[in-house]
Amino acid sequence: VTCCSDRRYDDAYTIKKVAPAQVADFNFVAGMVPFLQELIAMRRNGSAVACKDSYKICQALSELRSFMLDGAGEPRKARQKLLRNLR
Repeated sequence: VTCCSDRRYDDAYTIKKVAPAQVADFNFVAGMVPFLQELIAMRRNGSAVACKDSYKICQALSELRSFMLDGAGEPRKARQKLLRNLR
């Protein structure tokens, strides 16, 4: 669902079909957001990371890094923007 800056109607939206790859990208990032929020909260609180959790954290961050880069190691701007938009 998208909207434009020209607001003639408060309840008007545009629904656009997107490629399945974009849906998969969104789902991956949306699934990572709660993990990242929890990790940030742990860091802010000064909580120690349990040894058993450190492996899972490293694996998840490694997956996220791989997802954000293309095959040549260059950043994929659309995926980075998606992560920023989902906060």
